[in-house]
Amino acid sequence: MHFESINLYRIRLPFQRDFAISRLNGRSATRVVVEAVADKGRVKGYGEGLPIEFATGETPETVMEDVASFVSGGFFPRRLKDISQIWD
Repeated sequence: MHFESINLYRIRLPFQRDFAISRLNGRSATRVVVEAVADKGRVKGYGEGLPIEFATGETPETVMEDVASFVSGGFFPRRLKDISQIWD
């Protein structure tokens, strides 16, 4: 499988009603979606993350920067022969 592109999307999803937990309340959540496109667009895969700064230390911006750095820094194999290349 050959990956042509890794696309990042920052999306805000509204809640149906107000949502509250001990350290957070609001009407929406910002998520980061990663789209991996392979084999001339015939194969697409998606992943989603919900960074919450007070819980994980991450923001949508830092997650997008980290993923972009991982992909552009040569850590992500463009040609995937076995899942063990990216997953232990």
